[in-house]
Amino acid sequence: MNTSSVHARRRPPLPPGASLAKVILTTWLILMGGLTSMRVLAGETIESPPMQVLARIDVDFNIESLGIPLYAHLVDAEERRYVLTIDTVSHLDALKRPYQILDGDATGRGYILARDRSHGLLTRQASGTLSVLHDDGRRLILRGEPGLDERLSTLGFDLKRLGHTPMAFRPARRERVLEAVAPLPAVRDMIRKVSAGGLRSHTARLSGITPASIGGLPYRISTRHTASGTPIQKAGQYILEQLKTFGLRVSYQNWSLHGYTGRNIIGEIRGSRFPNEIVLVTAHLDDMPATGNAPGADDNASGCASALLAADIMRRYQYDRTLRFVFFTGEEQGLLGSEAYARSIANQDIVGVFNMDMIAYNTLESNPVMRLHIRPTGNPGHAGDALLANRFVSVVRTYGLSSAITPINTADGEDASDHSTFWDHGFAAILAIEDDYNDFNPHYHTRRDTQDILDFPYFTAFTKASLGTAAHLSGTPSALPLRPDFIVSSINLVPLSPVQGVSFTAKVTVKNRGTAAGDGGLLDVWLNRASAAGCDSAGNQRLTVGELGPGVSKTLTFDNLLAGAPGAKTFRAFVDSACEATEGVVTNNQGVRPYTVR
Repeated sequence: MNTSSVHARRRPPLPPGASLAKVILTTWLILMGGLTSMRVLAGETIESPPMQVLARIDVDFNIESLGIPLYAHLVDAEERRYVLTIDTVSHLDALKRPYQILDGDATGRGYILARDRSHGLLTRQASGTLSVLHDDGRRLILRGEPGLDERLSTLGFDLKRLGHTPMAFRPARRERVLEAVAPLPAVRDMIRKVSAGGLRSHTARLSGITPASIGGLPYRISTRHTASGTPIQKAGQYILEQLKTFGLRVSYQNWSLHGYTGRNIIGEIRGSRFPNEIVLVTAHLDDMPATGNAPGADDNASGCASALLAADIMRRYQYDRTLRFVFFTGEEQGLLGSEAYARSIANQDIVGVFNMDMIAYNTLESNPVMRLHIRPTGNPGHAGDALLANRFVSVVRTYGLSSAITPINTADGEDASDHSTFWDHGFAAILAIEDDYNDFNPHYHTRRDTQDILDFPYFTAFTKASLGTAAHLSGTPSALPLRPDFIVSSINLVPLSPVQGVSFTAKVTVKNRGTAAGDGGLLDVWLNRASAAGCDSAGNQRLTVGELGPGVSKTLTFDNLLAGAPGAKTFRAFVDSACEATEGVVTNNQGVRPYTVR
């Protein structure tokens, strides 16, 4: 460690008309302070911006009291807490504390933090091929050169880009989140509904084992890599359509950063008492490897499946606060999607962020440990994170999950997932992950990260605790009134591509996803309608659905449908088309199926 550093730079040619004394003075200023460079031209002195450096400062007290711009608060392999700063040497010297310069010219540069979860194996394998500024035993710090992110991800590193603005700090508001929880009947009922079958179904579709219904057509998701084009677009569409079917308010957020583009998917259950207070439940959708088949079952179809199942169950209840489910892309390239999203909500009232990343791997017959990563002590955000983590621990204990899962609060400032971008903006957040210290998935970032390696009892318990934590963070949940909820669950055309002027058949399955029996009313179908139909719109054919109990499906057959002119068409079905039923959700009654007339 050093308290000062002199950075010699190549001296430019002597400017015409400049005296040797002035040049000597300029050089002395640069060498002595590393602060301000001066150019002397024809007797005129022009002052340039101060030179900035990237430095590490070990610190075991409140980091905000340093009074300098801070970009990361980390813990190294020897459990030493330190911060990263980009500042001038004169400001660092004024602290009168030891510091270590990692990059002597940080002006305008970007940096990547590369987390090595292999206890140094990845770092040793990459030795000699990377220009490393610093290795703290857990992560490497490198300049953000073009293409380096993809290379590091392919090698198996977890990435985070150092922000271009300093970290923000917000005081923890303890009155908003109580650590201990009392059991609530509504939460107990929600937890009881979490099933391994539901998790297995979503994971199988997201990891490509079984086709997913996307836009009314089956599609097998072979990869979810951020730059994969159609596959990641389809995976995001699957998430959005599922959330829309659940009745959530849905939207995309497009982003473009560091040469990548993508879109986040958002679904929301609006709070009834404090709708502007928001609880975020998050997971990243994208995966690795970058080429070929990339199932990403654990990383991170598991977190997405858990969030989807939670949204499906939780939609049947009402909450004091707003619950918002957000699925990010660009995580593997340095948390890009979450960075764009965190910026966009910087002025919103976020109670807390619960981020799930890799929650389904556990060596069979081992202790079912999982980690809750929070910021280190000495960070002003530590208290807020600890409240969220302690809430999770309390849920595990209160609802009898202790035998199936063992949470450990880990105050190490782990920054290798999307929660840390919310830390940078001052929000309380935690990373919920499998035991990434002692039982980490050995198939991470490979084609062997498949569903058959997952521990579903562990995965199910993890999801139950996550759902319970989100429910308690939302205030006091209560069951919505018992109501039916009709949806079009599938449309099958026989033949799939009918011939012009020839009759074909449509088999439309409707389902009551609600909590009470109800009359499904009329089912109308249109042979070619791209836009949504309004209530009482007459289709090309109509059948009566009749009474359906909760969870019951019924398939209705439309015969003698006459195929029109050749070309691409959109078959549309609308259950309860007269809008007579009082439903829990009124926005999910229509379904479509693209097809082509020959």
